[in-house]
Amino acid sequence: MTKSLRWIIGTTAIAAPRLHLISEFGIDSLKAKVFSPSAIALFLIGISLNLAVALLPLPDILQILGSLFRNVGLIAMGITVIRKPL
Repeated sequence: MTKSLRWIIGTTAIAAPRLHLISEFGIDSLKAKVFSPSAIALFLIGISLNLAVALLPLPDILQILGSLFRNVGLIAMGITVIRKPL
């Protein structure tokens, strides 16, 4: 087994459980209708792009776009929480 193949397998083993938790959070949030669907979609798209850039040889600009989408989604979720009445 080559060094790069071992790295890819190791990285995937670390990232896959985290992606599962994040996607589970997104699906459960959509079902609960706590956050706006667009905020959750932005967050999940951003996380997916970040993971893809980490695992595949993609241009670095996609990492920046992924972070942008993820952060805008998190900001939108935060605004939703602040605006909800107690």
